[in-house]
Amino acid sequence: MAELAPTKTSASLRSLAALPGPPGLPLLGNLLQLDLEHLHLVLERWCEQYGDLCSFRIGPTRLLIVAEPEALRRVLLDRPERFRRLHTMEEVARELGMHGLFSAEGDDWKRQRKLILPAFKEENLARAFPVLGTITERLLTLLSREAARGEPIDVLHHLMRYTVDIMAAVAFGRDMNTLERGADELQRHFETIFPMLLRRVNAPFPYWRYLKLPVDRALDRAIMSAREILTPVVDQARSELAKTNQARSELAGANPETAHRTLLHAMLAAADDTMADGVAKLTNEEILANVFTLLLAGEDTTANTLAWMFYFLAGHGDAQAKVRAEADSVLGASPTLPRFEDAPKLRALGAAAHETLRLKSPAPFVSLEAASDAVIADVHVPKGTPVFVMTRRVAMRPDNFAEPERFQLERWLADDAGVTRDKLRASLPFGAGPRVCPGRQLALLECGLLLSAVVKRFELSLPAGLVVGERFDFAMEPEGLRVLLRERS
Repeated sequence: MAELAPTKTSASLRSLAALPGPPGLPLLGNLLQLDLEHLHLVLERWCEQYGDLCSFRIGPTRLLIVAEPEALRRVLLDRPERFRRLHTMEEVARELGMHGLFSAEGDDWKRQRKLILPAFKEENLARAFPVLGTITERLLTLLSREAARGEPIDVLHHLMRYTVDIMAAVAFGRDMNTLERGADELQRHFETIFPMLLRRVNAPFPYWRYLKLPVDRALDRAIMSAREILTPVVDQARSELAKTNQARSELAGANPETAHRTLLHAMLAAADDTMADGVAKLTNEEILANVFTLLLAGEDTTANTLAWMFYFLAGHGDAQAKVRAEADSVLGASPTLPRFEDAPKLRALGAAAHETLRLKSPAPFVSLEAASDAVIADVHVPKGTPVFVMTRRVAMRPDNFAEPERFQLERWLADDAGVTRDKLRASLPFGAGPRVCPGRQLALLECGLLLSAVVKRFELSLPAGLVVGERFDFAMEPEGLRVLLRERS
Protein backbone atom coordinates (compact mmCIF):
# COMPACT_ATOMS: atom_id res chain seq x y z
CA MET A 1 0.00 0.00 0.00
CA ALA A 2 1.34 3.44 -0.92
CA GLU A 3 2.07 5.55 2.15
CA LEU A 4 1.37 9.29 2.21
CA ALA A 5 1.87 9.65 5.95
CA PRO A 6 4.05 8.11 8.68
CA THR A 7 3.51 4.36 8.75
CA LYS A 8 0.36 3.37 10.61
CA THR A 9 -1.05 -0.01 11.43
CA SER A 10 -4.16 -0.95 9.53
CA ALA A 11 -6.08 -1.01 12.81
CA SER A 12 -5.33 2.68 13.40
CA LEU A 13 -6.54 3.80 9.98
CA ARG A 14 -9.94 5.31 9.37
CA SER A 15 -12.09 4.20 6.48
CA LEU A 16 -13.70 6.65 4.07
CA ALA A 17 -17.09 5.79 5.56
CA ALA A 18 -15.81 6.76 9.03
CA LEU A 19 -14.98 10.30 7.94
CA PRO A 20 -17.41 13.13 8.64
CA GLY A 21 -19.46 14.35 5.71
CA PRO A 22 -22.88 15.49 4.54
CA PRO A 23 -25.82 13.14 5.15
CA GLY A 24 -27.23 11.63 1.98
CA LEU A 25 -30.17 9.68 0.63
CA PRO A 26 -30.42 5.89 0.32
CA LEU A 27 -29.03 4.66 -3.00
CA LEU A 28 -28.36 8.19 -4.36
CA GLY A 29 -26.11 9.40 -1.55
CA ASN A 30 -25.26 13.09 -2.07
CA LEU A 31 -25.85 13.14 -5.82
CA LEU A 32 -28.74 15.62 -5.68
CA GLN A 33 -26.66 18.03 -3.56
CA LEU A 34 -24.03 18.44 -6.29
CA ASP A 35 -24.54 21.62 -8.30
CA LEU A 36 -22.03 21.17 -11.13
CA GLU A 37 -22.01 24.87 -12.05
CA HIS A 38 -20.99 25.68 -8.47
CA LEU A 39 -19.28 22.42 -7.54
CA HIS A 40 -16.23 24.13 -6.04
CA LEU A 41 -18.45 26.09 -3.66
CA VAL A 42 -20.30 22.95 -2.59
CA LEU A 43 -17.03 21.14 -1.84
CA GLU A 44 -15.57 24.15 0.00
CA ARG A 45 -18.73 24.48 2.07
CA TRP A 46 -18.50 20.83 3.08
CA CYS A 47 -14.88 21.37 4.14
CA GLU A 48 -16.04 24.27 6.27
CA GLN A 49 -18.73 22.15 7.88
CA TYR A 50 -17.00 18.78 8.22
CA GLY A 51 -13.27 19.46 8.23
CA ASP A 52 -10.31 19.31 5.90
CA LEU A 53 -10.60 15.54 5.45
CA CYS A 54 -14.19 14.57 4.74
CA SER A 55 -16.12 12.22 2.52
CA PHE A 56 -19.36 12.04 0.55
CA ARG A 57 -21.13 9.44 -1.54
CA ILE A 58 -22.52 9.17 -5.08
CA GLY A 59 -24.52 5.97 -5.28
CA PRO A 60 -22.28 3.25 -3.83
CA THR A 61 -19.04 5.18 -4.48
CA ARG A 62 -17.26 7.00 -1.66
CA LEU A 63 -15.34 10.15 -2.61
CA LEU A 64 -12.68 11.91 -0.54
CA ILE A 65 -12.18 15.68 -0.10
CA VAL A 66 -8.66 16.72 0.93
CA ALA A 67 -7.95 20.25 2.15
CA GLU A 68 -5.43 19.48 4.91
CA PRO A 69 -2.30 21.32 3.64
CA GLU A 70 0.39 18.70 4.12
CA ALA A 71 -1.78 15.84 2.91
CA LEU A 72 -2.82 17.91 -0.10
CA ARG A 73 0.78 18.67 -1.08
CA ARG A 74 1.75 15.02 -0.73
CA VAL A 75 -1.06 13.97 -3.06
CA LEU A 76 0.06 16.47 -5.73
CA LEU A 77 3.70 15.49 -5.38
CA ASP A 78 2.88 11.80 -5.71
CA ARG A 79 1.49 12.15 -9.21
CA PRO A 80 1.38 10.28 -11.52
CA GLU A 81 2.53 7.13 -9.70
CA ARG A 82 0.06 7.12 -6.79
CA PHE A 83 -2.60 9.53 -7.98
CA ARG A 84 -3.87 10.26 -11.47
CA ARG A 85 -6.62 12.24 -13.15
CA LEU A 86 -10.06 10.67 -13.04
CA HIS A 87 -10.06 7.73 -15.44
CA THR A 88 -13.17 9.21 -17.06
CA MET A 89 -11.05 12.17 -18.24
CA GLU A 90 -8.69 9.86 -20.13
CA GLU A 91 -11.56 7.77 -21.52
CA VAL A 92 -13.55 10.78 -22.75
CA ALA A 93 -10.44 12.46 -24.19
CA ARG A 94 -9.58 9.30 -26.13
CA GLU A 95 -13.14 9.04 -27.48
CA LEU A 96 -13.03 12.64 -28.68
CA GLY A 97 -9.54 12.43 -30.19
CA MET A 98 -8.22 14.90 -27.59
CA HIS A 99 -5.95 12.57 -25.64
CA GLY A 100 -2.85 14.70 -25.16
CA LEU A 101 -0.58 15.71 -22.30
CA PHE A 102 -3.49 16.98 -20.18
CA SER A 103 -5.31 13.63 -20.03
CA ALA A 104 -2.36 11.23 -20.43
CA GLU A 105 -1.20 9.17 -17.46
CA GLY A 106 1.72 6.98 -16.41
CA ASP A 107 4.41 6.22 -18.98
CA ASP A 108 2.31 7.78 -21.72
CA TRP A 109 2.31 11.10 -19.82
CA LYS A 110 6.06 10.91 -19.15
CA ARG A 111 6.76 10.35 -22.84
CA GLN A 112 4.53 13.19 -24.04
CA ARG A 113 5.77 15.59 -21.38
CA LYS A 114 9.40 14.98 -22.38
CA LEU A 115 8.58 15.77 -25.99
CA ILE A 116 6.23 18.72 -25.43
CA LEU A 117 7.96 20.73 -22.69
CA PRO A 118 10.60 22.12 -25.11
CA ALA A 119 7.74 23.97 -26.83
CA PHE A 120 7.39 26.15 -23.71
CA LYS A 121 11.01 27.24 -23.55
CA GLU A 122 11.49 30.92 -22.76
CA GLU A 123 13.11 31.58 -26.14
CA ASN A 124 9.96 30.38 -27.92
CA LEU A 125 7.82 32.77 -25.88
CA ALA A 126 10.28 35.59 -26.55
CA ARG A 127 10.10 34.87 -30.28
CA ALA A 128 6.30 35.15 -30.17
CA PHE A 129 6.33 38.36 -28.14
CA PRO A 130 5.90 40.89 -31.01
CA VAL A 131 2.64 39.28 -32.16
CA LEU A 132 1.39 39.31 -28.56
CA GLY A 133 1.85 43.07 -28.54
CA THR A 134 -0.09 43.40 -31.81
CA ILE A 135 -3.04 41.41 -30.44
CA THR A 136 -2.95 43.40 -27.20
CA GLU A 137 -3.17 46.68 -29.13
CA ARG A 138 -6.24 45.33 -30.96
CA LEU A 139 -7.94 44.71 -27.63
CA LEU A 140 -7.00 48.18 -26.38
CA THR A 141 -8.64 49.72 -29.46
CA LEU A 142 -11.78 47.66 -28.92
CA LEU A 143 -11.93 48.61 -25.21
CA SER A 144 -11.43 52.26 -26.10
CA ARG A 145 -14.50 52.17 -28.36
CA GLU A 146 -16.51 50.46 -25.63
CA ALA A 147 -15.30 52.90 -22.97
CA ALA A 148 -16.47 55.85 -25.08
CA ARG A 149 -20.06 54.65 -24.64
CA GLY A 150 -19.81 55.07 -20.89
CA GLU A 151 -21.53 51.74 -20.22
CA PRO A 152 -20.29 48.81 -18.12
CA ILE A 153 -18.30 46.35 -20.26
CA ASP A 154 -18.54 42.56 -20.32
CA VAL A 155 -14.76 42.16 -20.23
CA LEU A 156 -14.82 38.35 -20.05
CA HIS A 157 -16.47 38.19 -23.49
CA HIS A 158 -13.58 40.15 -25.01
CA LEU A 159 -10.93 38.35 -22.98
CA MET A 160 -12.08 34.95 -24.26
CA ARG A 161 -11.40 36.16 -27.80
CA TYR A 162 -8.14 37.81 -26.77
CA THR A 163 -6.74 34.62 -25.25
CA VAL A 164 -7.91 32.54 -28.23
CA ASP A 165 -6.05 34.93 -30.56
CA ILE A 166 -2.95 34.84 -28.36
CA MET A 167 -2.87 31.05 -28.14
CA ALA A 168 -3.60 30.56 -31.85
CA ALA A 169 -0.72 32.90 -32.72
CA VAL A 170 1.72 31.39 -30.22
CA ALA A 171 0.68 27.77 -30.72
CA PHE A 172 0.47 27.53 -34.49
CA GLY A 173 1.06 30.94 -36.04
CA ARG A 174 -2.55 31.54 -37.08
CA ASP A 175 -3.95 35.08 -36.89
CA MET A 176 -7.55 34.28 -36.00
CA ASN A 177 -8.22 37.93 -35.06
CA THR A 178 -11.53 37.11 -33.38
CA LEU A 179 -11.27 40.47 -31.58
CA GLU A 180 -12.05 42.34 -34.81
CA ARG A 181 -13.77 39.70 -36.93
CA GLY A 182 -15.83 37.98 -34.24
CA ALA A 183 -15.71 34.28 -33.40
CA ASP A 184 -14.39 32.28 -36.33
CA GLU A 185 -15.46 28.78 -37.24
CA LEU A 186 -12.86 27.06 -35.08
CA GLN A 187 -13.79 29.02 -31.96
CA ARG A 188 -17.47 28.28 -32.48
CA HIS A 189 -16.64 24.57 -32.55
CA PHE A 190 -14.69 24.92 -29.29
CA GLU A 191 -17.71 26.60 -27.70
CA THR A 192 -19.52 23.31 -28.33
CA ILE A 193 -16.66 20.95 -27.50
CA PHE A 194 -15.36 22.16 -24.17
CA PRO A 195 -18.63 22.33 -22.19
CA MET A 196 -19.52 18.86 -23.47
CA LEU A 197 -16.11 17.55 -22.43
CA LEU A 198 -16.84 18.61 -18.84
CA ARG A 199 -20.36 17.22 -19.03
CA ARG A 200 -19.12 13.80 -20.13
CA VAL A 201 -16.32 13.65 -17.56
CA ASN A 202 -18.85 14.30 -14.76
CA ALA A 203 -21.64 12.11 -16.13
CA PRO A 204 -22.58 9.31 -13.68
CA PHE A 205 -23.14 6.98 -16.66
CA PRO A 206 -21.69 7.08 -20.25
CA TYR A 207 -25.12 7.20 -21.89
CA TRP A 208 -23.70 8.50 -25.20
CA ARG A 209 -22.15 5.10 -25.91
CA TYR A 210 -25.66 3.65 -26.13
CA LEU A 211 -27.91 6.58 -27.07
CA LYS A 212 -26.79 9.88 -28.55
CA LEU A 213 -28.82 12.98 -27.80
CA PRO A 214 -28.88 15.99 -30.14
CA VAL A 215 -26.10 17.64 -28.08
CA ASP A 216 -23.93 14.54 -28.56
CA ARG A 217 -24.47 14.55 -32.32
CA ALA A 218 -23.61 18.27 -32.34
CA LEU A 219 -20.42 17.42 -30.43
CA ASP A 220 -19.45 14.80 -33.01
CA ARG A 221 -19.95 17.32 -35.82
CA ALA A 222 -17.92 19.97 -33.97
CA ILE A 223 -15.03 17.56 -33.32
CA MET A 224 -14.96 16.45 -36.95
CA SER A 225 -15.05 20.02 -38.25
CA ALA A 226 -12.35 21.20 -35.82
CA ARG A 227 -10.10 18.34 -36.89
CA GLU A 228 -10.65 19.24 -40.55
CA ILE A 229 -9.49 22.79 -39.77
CA LEU A 230 -6.51 21.88 -37.58
CA THR A 231 -5.09 18.92 -39.52
CA PRO A 232 -3.90 21.08 -42.46
CA VAL A 233 -2.40 23.53 -39.94
CA VAL A 234 -0.30 20.71 -38.44
CA ASP A 235 0.62 19.40 -41.91
CA GLN A 236 1.69 22.87 -43.04
CA ALA A 237 3.82 23.38 -39.92
CA ARG A 238 5.51 20.01 -40.50
CA SER A 239 6.20 20.96 -44.13
CA GLU A 240 7.66 24.33 -43.07
CA LEU A 241 9.87 22.59 -40.53
CA ALA A 242 11.10 20.08 -43.12
CA LYS A 243 11.99 22.89 -45.58
CA THR A 244 13.85 24.80 -42.88
CA ASN A 245 15.76 21.68 -41.83
CA GLN A 246 16.71 21.03 -45.44
CA ALA A 247 17.91 24.59 -45.91
CA ARG A 248 19.86 24.33 -42.67
CA SER A 249 21.60 21.18 -43.81
CA GLU A 250 22.59 22.93 -47.06
CA LEU A 251 23.77 26.10 -45.34
CA ALA A 252 26.49 25.58 -42.77
CA GLY A 253 26.05 27.56 -39.59
CA ALA A 254 22.29 28.21 -39.98
CA ASN A 255 20.51 28.65 -36.68
CA PRO A 256 18.32 25.60 -35.90
CA GLU A 257 16.05 27.70 -33.69
CA THR A 258 14.76 29.70 -36.67
CA ALA A 259 12.56 26.71 -37.49
CA HIS A 260 10.67 27.04 -34.23
CA ARG A 261 8.47 30.01 -35.04
CA THR A 262 5.55 28.67 -33.00
CA LEU A 263 4.90 26.23 -30.17
CA LEU A 264 3.66 23.80 -32.82
CA HIS A 265 6.96 24.04 -34.72
CA ALA A 266 8.87 23.46 -31.49
CA MET A 267 6.62 20.54 -30.59
CA LEU A 268 7.05 18.95 -34.02
CA ALA A 269 10.81 19.46 -33.89
CA ALA A 270 11.03 17.78 -30.49
CA ALA A 271 8.80 14.94 -31.66
CA ASP A 272 10.78 14.38 -34.86
CA ASP A 273 14.23 14.48 -33.30
CA THR A 274 15.98 11.17 -32.76
CA MET A 275 15.83 10.68 -28.99
CA ALA A 276 19.02 9.30 -27.50
CA ASP A 277 17.12 7.39 -24.83
CA GLY A 278 14.73 5.81 -27.31
CA VAL A 279 11.61 7.83 -26.43
CA ALA A 280 8.95 7.18 -29.05
CA LYS A 281 7.92 10.09 -31.24
CA LEU A 282 4.54 11.76 -30.95
CA THR A 283 2.05 10.46 -33.48
CA ASN A 284 0.04 12.81 -35.69
CA GLU A 285 -3.00 12.03 -33.51
CA GLU A 286 -1.09 13.05 -30.38
CA ILE A 287 0.18 16.25 -31.98
CA LEU A 288 -3.38 17.17 -32.95
CA ALA A 289 -4.69 16.27 -29.48
CA ASN A 290 -2.09 18.55 -27.89
CA VAL A 291 -3.08 21.40 -30.20
CA PHE A 292 -6.62 20.96 -28.82
CA THR A 293 -5.16 20.97 -25.30
CA LEU A 294 -3.18 24.16 -25.87
CA LEU A 295 -6.28 25.97 -27.12
CA LEU A 296 -8.39 24.68 -24.25
CA ALA A 297 -5.89 25.58 -21.54
CA GLY A 298 -4.97 28.86 -23.17
CA GLU A 299 -8.50 30.18 -23.55
CA ASP A 300 -10.65 29.49 -20.49
CA THR A 301 -8.13 29.54 -17.68
CA THR A 302 -6.18 32.63 -18.73
CA ALA A 303 -9.26 34.60 -19.82
CA ASN A 304 -10.92 34.00 -16.45
CA THR A 305 -7.76 34.97 -14.55
CA LEU A 306 -7.55 38.20 -16.55
CA ALA A 307 -11.24 38.94 -15.90
CA TRP A 308 -10.75 38.51 -12.15
CA MET A 309 -7.72 40.82 -12.32
CA PHE A 310 -9.94 43.49 -13.94
CA TYR A 311 -12.39 42.95 -11.08
CA PHE A 312 -9.86 43.31 -8.27
CA LEU A 313 -7.98 46.26 -9.73
CA ALA A 314 -11.26 48.04 -10.51
CA GLY A 315 -12.37 47.52 -6.90
CA HIS A 316 -9.09 48.45 -5.20
CA GLY A 317 -7.95 51.94 -6.12
CA ASP A 318 -4.73 51.74 -4.13
CA ALA A 319 -3.62 48.57 -5.93
CA GLN A 320 -4.65 50.05 -9.28
CA ALA A 321 -2.59 53.18 -8.61
CA LYS A 322 0.45 51.10 -7.70
CA VAL A 323 0.38 48.95 -10.84
CA ARG A 324 -0.36 52.03 -12.97
CA ALA A 325 2.69 53.90 -11.65
CA GLU A 326 4.77 50.84 -12.42
CA ALA A 327 3.27 50.48 -15.91
CA ASP A 328 3.89 54.17 -16.69
CA SER A 329 7.53 53.71 -15.71
CA VAL A 330 8.18 50.41 -17.54
CA LEU A 331 6.14 51.06 -20.69
CA GLY A 332 7.16 54.70 -21.10
CA ALA A 333 5.76 56.08 -24.36
CA SER A 334 4.88 52.61 -25.69
CA PRO A 335 1.21 51.56 -25.52
CA THR A 336 2.25 48.00 -24.58
CA LEU A 337 5.25 46.33 -22.97
CA PRO A 338 8.15 47.18 -25.30
CA ARG A 339 10.28 44.07 -24.91
CA PHE A 340 9.97 40.54 -23.59
CA GLU A 341 12.94 41.25 -21.31
CA ASP A 342 10.92 44.01 -19.57
CA ALA A 343 8.29 41.60 -18.19
CA PRO A 344 10.16 40.88 -14.89
CA LYS A 345 10.13 44.61 -14.14
CA LEU A 346 6.33 44.45 -13.64
CA ARG A 347 6.62 43.29 -10.02
CA ALA A 348 3.40 44.91 -8.77
CA LEU A 349 1.43 43.42 -11.68
CA GLY A 350 3.03 40.06 -10.97
CA ALA A 351 1.84 40.45 -7.38
CA ALA A 352 -1.67 41.30 -8.62
CA ALA A 353 -1.67 38.15 -10.77
CA HIS A 354 -0.55 35.92 -7.88
CA GLU A 355 -3.06 37.48 -5.48
CA THR A 356 -5.86 37.09 -8.03
CA LEU A 357 -4.92 33.45 -8.58
CA ARG A 358 -4.89 32.87 -4.83
CA LEU A 359 -8.39 34.27 -4.36
CA LYS A 360 -10.03 33.29 -7.66
CA SER A 361 -8.04 30.46 -9.16
CA PRO A 362 -9.60 29.13 -12.38
CA ALA A 363 -8.88 25.68 -10.89
CA PRO A 364 -10.01 25.92 -7.23
CA PHE A 365 -9.75 22.14 -6.90
CA VAL A 366 -8.11 19.24 -8.74
CA SER A 367 -10.06 16.03 -9.44
CA LEU A 368 -7.91 12.92 -9.06
CA GLU A 369 -8.24 9.26 -8.19
CA ALA A 370 -6.03 6.82 -6.32
CA ALA A 371 -3.93 4.79 -8.77
CA SER A 372 -3.30 2.21 -6.03
CA ASP A 373 -4.30 1.67 -2.41
CA ALA A 374 -2.93 4.61 -0.40
CA VAL A 375 -2.93 6.21 3.03
CA ILE A 376 -3.66 9.93 3.28
CA ALA A 377 -3.01 11.21 6.81
CA ASP A 378 -4.76 8.48 8.85
CA VAL A 379 -7.27 7.47 6.17
CA HIS A 380 -7.16 4.30 4.06
CA VAL A 381 -7.90 5.24 0.44
CA PRO A 382 -8.73 2.25 -1.79
CA LYS A 383 -7.53 2.15 -5.39
CA GLY A 384 -9.90 4.00 -7.72
CA THR A 385 -11.25 6.34 -5.04
CA PRO A 386 -12.02 9.82 -6.48
CA VAL A 387 -10.09 12.47 -4.55
CA PHE A 388 -10.90 16.20 -4.69
CA VAL A 389 -7.79 18.23 -3.82
CA MET A 390 -8.98 21.64 -2.57
CA THR A 391 -6.10 23.91 -3.54
CA ARG A 392 -7.91 27.23 -3.10
CA ARG A 393 -9.02 26.38 0.43
CA VAL A 394 -5.38 25.96 1.48
CA ALA A 395 -4.59 29.41 0.06
CA MET A 396 -7.44 30.87 2.15
CA ARG A 397 -6.11 29.64 5.50
CA PRO A 398 -5.20 32.42 7.99
CA ASP A 399 -2.05 30.54 8.99
CA ASN A 400 -0.83 30.85 5.39
CA PHE A 401 -2.12 34.36 4.59
CA ALA A 402 -3.21 36.90 7.19
CA GLU A 403 -6.69 38.28 6.46
CA PRO A 404 -7.03 35.75 3.65
CA GLU A 405 -10.21 37.27 2.16
CA ARG A 406 -8.43 40.56 1.53
CA PHE A 407 -6.83 41.43 -1.83
CA GLN A 408 -3.34 42.67 -0.92
CA LEU A 409 -0.42 43.12 -3.32
CA GLU A 410 2.11 43.54 -0.52
CA ARG A 411 1.93 39.82 0.29
CA TRP A 412 3.96 39.15 -2.86
CA LEU A 413 6.30 42.14 -2.84
CA ALA A 414 8.51 41.16 0.11
CA ASP A 415 12.23 41.25 -0.61
CA ASP A 416 12.65 38.11 1.49
CA ALA A 417 12.92 35.27 -1.04
CA GLY A 418 12.09 32.73 1.65
CA VAL A 419 8.79 34.43 2.48
CA THR A 420 7.81 34.55 -1.19
CA ARG A 421 8.76 30.90 -1.63
CA ASP A 422 6.56 29.91 1.32
CA LYS A 423 3.62 31.80 -0.16
CA LEU A 424 4.08 30.16 -3.55
CA ARG A 425 4.08 26.83 -1.72
CA ALA A 426 0.76 27.67 -0.07
CA SER A 427 -0.95 29.06 -3.18
CA LEU A 428 -1.13 26.40 -5.89
CA PRO A 429 -3.24 27.67 -8.82
CA PHE A 430 -1.00 25.86 -11.30
CA GLY A 431 -0.80 22.69 -9.22
CA ALA A 432 2.46 21.30 -7.85
CA GLY A 433 4.87 18.47 -8.34
CA PRO A 434 5.62 16.75 -11.66
CA ARG A 435 2.26 17.72 -13.18
CA VAL A 436 2.51 21.44 -12.56
CA CYS A 437 0.96 23.39 -15.47
CA PRO A 438 3.56 23.76 -18.26
CA GLY A 439 1.86 26.91 -19.59
CA ARG A 440 2.13 28.95 -16.39
CA GLN A 441 4.88 31.23 -17.75
CA LEU A 442 2.82 32.11 -20.83
CA ALA A 443 -0.27 32.75 -18.67
CA LEU A 444 1.63 35.10 -16.34
CA LEU A 445 3.20 36.85 -19.35
CA GLU A 446 -0.28 37.51 -20.78
CA CYS A 447 -1.44 38.91 -17.43
CA GLY A 448 1.46 41.34 -17.22
CA LEU A 449 1.32 42.29 -20.90
CA LEU A 450 -2.39 43.07 -21.03
CA LEU A 451 -3.04 44.62 -17.61
CA SER A 452 0.01 46.91 -17.80
CA ALA A 453 -1.36 48.28 -21.08
CA VAL A 454 -4.91 48.56 -19.73
CA VAL A 455 -4.06 50.48 -16.54
CA LYS A 456 -1.73 52.75 -18.47
CA ARG A 457 -4.57 53.75 -20.78
CA PHE A 458 -7.71 53.48 -18.62
CA GLU A 459 -9.02 54.06 -15.14
CA LEU A 460 -11.02 51.04 -13.96
CA SER A 461 -14.04 51.03 -11.65
CA LEU A 462 -17.01 48.82 -10.82
CA PRO A 463 -20.64 49.81 -11.44
CA ALA A 464 -22.61 50.69 -8.30
CA GLY A 465 -24.38 47.72 -6.76
CA LEU A 466 -22.53 45.14 -8.84
CA VAL A 467 -22.70 41.60 -7.49
CA VAL A 468 -20.26 39.10 -9.03
CA GLY A 469 -20.63 35.39 -8.47
CA GLU A 470 -18.53 32.34 -9.29
CA ARG A 471 -19.48 29.72 -11.86
CA PHE A 472 -17.64 26.50 -12.65
CA ASP A 473 -17.54 25.41 -16.30
CA PHE A 474 -14.28 23.57 -16.90
CA ALA A 475 -12.68 26.63 -15.27
CA MET A 476 -14.03 28.88 -12.53
CA GLU A 477 -15.30 32.11 -14.08
CA PRO A 478 -16.86 35.36 -12.84
CA GLU A 479 -20.63 35.50 -13.16
CA GLY A 480 -22.19 38.89 -13.86
CA LEU A 481 -18.92 40.82 -14.06
CA ARG A 482 -19.07 44.24 -15.71
CA VAL A 483 -16.32 46.89 -15.52
CA LEU A 484 -16.34 50.63 -16.26
CA LEU A 485 -13.36 52.00 -18.18
CA ARG A 486 -12.48 55.68 -18.60
CA GLU A 487 -9.66 56.93 -20.81
CA ARG A 488 -6.96 58.66 -18.78
CA SER A 489 -6.33 62.32 -19.46
